[in-house]
Amino acid sequence: MYTGTSHTWSKSVNSPSKIIVEVQAAGGSGAYGSAGPNTCSGSGGGYVRKLISDLSSITSGTISIGIPGAGQTSPNSAGNDAGNTTWVDGVNTLTAGGGKAGPNSAYGQAVGGTATGGDYMVVGGIGAGDNQRGGGSQLGYPGMPLWTGGATSGAPMGYGAGSGGSYGLASADGGSGVVIVWEYK
Repeated sequence: MYTGTSHTWSKSVNSPSKIIVEVQAAGGSGAYGSAGPNTCSGSGGGYVRKLISDLSSITSGTISIGIPGAGQTSPNSAGNDAGNTTWVDGVNTLTAGGGKAGPNSAYGQAVGGTATGGDYMVVGGIGAGDNQRGGGSQLGYPGMPLWTGGATSGAPMGYGAGSGGSYGLASADGGSGVVIVWEYK
């Protein structure tokens, strides 16, 4: 499992005959509103899974994990977008699009992160306004919005989900991205 920012997977370490790669992008953050309780939550990051059964021309995979959308600390401001998470091995390119920022709007939407290059792909869940939770992801549960006093909006759990929007307080960061590589002899 790879978290953080950038890594290199090497085939020579365990000499697998095939691998399954899971790529989960990070989630976007919700808006910080102070004019009303209805602010939009961030959306979830996309998810890509691929079986790579022919490793004859692949020696390594370059992994880039996009950062989550940072929680918004300025009143009456949209959240922040998350970065894309990718796997590139010279033959395959798997791209999970980062979740999007929740707009500072009662009835706005933050579209889910995209997904390309895999055998199985899931677009991130939508972040919605009107006191709805953040967008979910394949590997994470979204944060809930808050419109009462407190330190921050509801943070997501797991990987890749969006954070809830907030009223009168800062929003939480979106969920982190991750890449998981399953090796088979």
